[in-house]
Amino acid sequence: MFSELGVFLVLLFLEVILGVDNIVFIAIVTGKMRNGATVRYIGLGLALLLRLAMLFCVSFVLTLKKPVFYLLSVQDMVFLVGGVFLLFKGIIELAQCVRLKKDIHYKAKSSFLAVCYVAFVDLVFSVDSILTAVAITKNIFLIGLAFTLTIIFMTVTAGSVSKWIERFPELKTLALVFVISIGALLFSEGLHIEFRKSYLYFAFAFSLIVQLCNIAQKCRSTPGRS
Repeated sequence: MFSELGVFLVLLFLEVILGVDNIVFIAIVTGKMRNGATVRYIGLGLALLLRLAMLFCVSFVLTLKKPVFYLLSVQDMVFLVGGVFLLFKGIIELAQCVRLKKDIHYKAKSSFLAVCYVAFVDLVFSVDSILTAVAITKNIFLIGLAFTLTIIFMTVTAGSVSKWIERFPELKTLALVFVISIGALLFSEGLHIEFRKSYLYFAFAFSLIVQLCNIAQKCRSTPGRS
């Protein structure tokens, strides 16, 4: 039970941190609309349904373990492609963290377009989240619960979370390094090279504790910062 709780907390943390870019987009799209809150709720509700549908599709594909190409099954090929995707996405995002980001301007012409935009952007950003979650655990219930809580979290904290992560970008950097590690792990599983995930989880937990201690120290040394 405690191991499942630990996995769930890791999933929840990664979903929130990796969804920061998504939160920023949502804040931009809905920020200046009169019915911005309604658009945000409907768009994220639709996004949750799309996420769960994609999750079930991926979980079904991963049950296809019969070799179809040499010794590789459909599951193995998904792991290989997913591992490469996470490696590429993580490295690109990590590189962007050390460069200045350009301001993104978007103006929705209608509420319907804004809802579609929110749902579509969330779906695009959730690809790496789904692959990372499936690599961490095969428990679909835990992943679905983490997705649901993350969507609810996004609806109420679209503005404050992005500002908080901007203050402490080391948290996103840590999450991206973990995603890159998960990508390498996923790729190795596709080649039937097994590694114990507990080592990776321990390293991640230790690094997170160190970062949180550093953040607490920064907050104490800067009275006006919270």
